[in-house]
Amino acid sequence: MDISILGCHINRSISAPIHNKTNQSLQPRATPVAGYFSQAIDIIAILHVFSTYLRCKQIEYYIKRVIPESKNLNVNNPETIKILHQKNYQTFIYAILSGIGFNSMGNFGSFQHLGEHGIGATLMFLTIPFLFAQKYIAEKLYECDQIESRPISMTIVTYIVSIGWPLISTIFVCSLLIHSSLMDWFNQDLRLNFPNDSPAFYLYRFAIILEWLVIMSYTIMFFIITKRMKLFKHWNRIVY
Repeated sequence: MDISILGCHINRSISAPIHNKTNQSLQPRATPVAGYFSQAIDIIAILHVFSTYLRCKQIEYYIKRVIPESKNLNVNNPETIKILHQKNYQTFIYAILSGIGFNSMGNFGSFQHLGEHGIGATLMFLTIPFLFAQKYIAEKLYECDQIESRPISMTIVTYIVSIGWPLISTIFVCSLLIHSSLMDWFNQDLRLNFPNDSPAFYLYRFAIILEWLVIMSYTIMFFIITKRMKLFKHWNRIVY
């Protein structure tokens, strides 16, 4: 065998594993923090669905046991009771779908898995009808002999979320159009390190700040619902 050919084979056999190791080292790796964050998101999504299920059972008790005994005909009538049943059922469906979306957003980062993250973000928009359904039910419960307190805080959070998400989406679109093009959203480096000298830099940062403020407002909503569930004294009468 020719020595040059033999040397070529040796060089390839030596450089191949080195090249593979180099490529592997350049691949993005999930940090331990990312793993813990994903697990925390999974737990929160499960708790969200479970707590919504309990809240729906609580509302079902009000609809079947308490409202029919009321003399307030504005709420205690077949049409309103039917709407309350529908809203209660829709709330649970929205909770399941938005929980799946929240889970997808937490487990699929926007930089590595933009498609899956986008689907999760789309499902998260279902929290808007979820909040409006909860708001409607709480208002009717207050109207019916003040079964529950007036949903003032719930109303504020509902409008923050319902206005916040469309506003954030609009600002992101505007910032990308000002910078260059909407297709830049698929540029991972641009989304991770938006250039400081871009005319849309502060607009892009403002959208990120608003995004986190809206996300944090969900925490307030969970506390509101938890308080209403805590004040309920008839859990032993509910059939699960």
